[in-house]
Amino acid sequence: LGLDEVPVIINEISDGEAMEIALIENLQRENLTPMEEANGYRQLMEQYGMTQEAVAKTVGRSRSDVANALRLLQLPEEIQMLLESGAISAGHGKALLAIANPEKQLEAAKRAANGTLTVRAIEKMAVSPDVEPPADPADQKIDSYFKEMELSLQERMGRRVSVQYGKKKGALVLEFYDKDDLAALARRLTE
Repeated sequence: LGLDEVPVIINEISDGEAMEIALIENLQRENLTPMEEANGYRQLMEQYGMTQEAVAKTVGRSRSDVANALRLLQLPEEIQMLLESGAISAGHGKALLAIANPEKQLEAAKRAANGTLTVRAIEKMAVSPDVEPPADPADQKIDSYFKEMELSLQERMGRRVSVQYGKKKGALVLEFYDKDDLAALARRLTE
């Protein structure tokens, strides 16, 4: 930078405080795996006696984010390894926590890792364990496309929108409130 001097603040801190600061800085990186994050939060709580609230304030997250991350530590080791490797997301992990049966939990995690189960499908499995979610991810992508389109149109149009679809055709249903609203909607659609 071509400077002969730079402003510096020197703090005298103990080795323990230096380790705590290094851990906090590490947790604020953006490229941590969900398990690295959860283990870091646990370390702050166990070694430095912090509460979830204190951890949240220290690392700049909400208390619920910290609590949800810590819950991932309750998953079986095999599922934690899938989270660590990035084969499944933290969203998958959180949804898997709701499945009570450990065998079904592991089966769902493996299916999520190979791309055949979405987070939403796992959530449905947890609510209705006897109902098997669809195995075809292509169907799920089509479903999510129509749902996303419906939400996008609702936001842009400022009204309830329904996208109904079948195998060969579909329908777009727009809600209106009175004659004037219908006339205004018709003008917007024909502009």
